[in-house]
Amino acid sequence: MNYESSYDLYKRLGNLSLYLRQFDKSLEYHDKAIDIANKMDNGYYNKYLSIHNKAWVYRKKGNHNKALELYIELLGQKELFEIDPTLYPSIIDNIAFTKFEAGDKDFEEIEKLLKEAHKLSDSLEDPITKLGTSIDLSKFYVAQNKNEDALKYAQESYQLAKQTSSNDILLESM
Repeated sequence: MNYESSYDLYKRLGNLSLYLRQFDKSLEYHDKAIDIANKMDNGYYNKYLSIHNKAWVYRKKGNHNKALELYIELLGQKELFEIDPTLYPSIIDNIAFTKFEAGDKDFEEIEKLLKEAHKLSDSLEDPITKLGTSIDLSKFYVAQNKNEDALKYAQESYQLAKQTSSNDILLESM
């Protein structure tokens, strides 16, 4: 069996199912991807990338507690960030915004985490993660009625989306 191809297939099916809002099917496919990653010689990164994908599915499904549980589990995987340092700010951003979506009222802590993720993605020169953190900061500030800050991060995300040729995100940044 070609584990790499099978892993990629299930990961893509999981992502496609999410796009189609078939959350439970998406979770099934990501679980299958994790099972395959566990059989791979070097499947450590793939396993945790799929756990990250599952957390995103739970977040989109509205199960914020399960999403946070998985994101926090990922933070404990220090080797993961040696393989892909850009994943760390992405997880920090996802923890912060998941808390925000869940109705957490500790806005100071959420803002601190979002800014930390933004700063880290900037220092890593990772425009994709920085784009995501900029969008989340903008949405956060809109909800806080901090329009000047919201506009600043919306404009930044718009510029980053244009630079990275990310049409879907370009539309979201507007």
